[in-house]
Amino acid sequence: MIQYTLLDPVTGYRWTVSDFRLTRNLRLNTVLLRGDEHLGIITRRDQVVFARWCVGEILARLKGEPDRRVAHALSLVDRWLEDESCVTPEELEVARSAVYDVWGIANVPRSVPRVAELTDIVVWTTIMPNARVGAARAAEVTATTPEINSYEAQARWFVQHLQSGK
Repeated sequence: MIQYTLLDPVTGYRWTVSDFRLTRNLRLNTVLLRGDEHLGIITRRDQVVFARWCVGEILARLKGEPDRRVAHALSLVDRWLEDESCVTPEELEVARSAVYDVWGIANVPRSVPRVAELTDIVVWTTIMPNARVGAARAAEVTATTPEINSYEAQARWFVQHLQSGK
């Protein structure tokens, strides 16, 4: 088990989390350390990228195309990740409302509502000024979905993302 330290640069408060808990503790503007190694500062964009990666993991396992409302919402998030100014919070909220309707569809494979739930979380994470709760919820939904990455695998992915500087 790998241990990480999160450091709040404003208060100086430090706390240690295992790789099992890392992705549920992605607090905005905290410094992530592994031992003495500085891995990066967690930004809002990092939180959104992580949540988007989670829904991508489930989409990769779906047979067929996602619901058009889901695809539209995710395309808005992808555009936001490229340039925050090209998508308004209002556009994201409209897309989020449309995705929310997908949750109630009956007689569909279990993965479809799960994708809709994660897409809703990703869009919400994009809209909110502090996206820690959305990123943590995306981690939980993804890790509790059969045949999806564990929390430890999520931590490995997130650390690689942070170190890449993308």
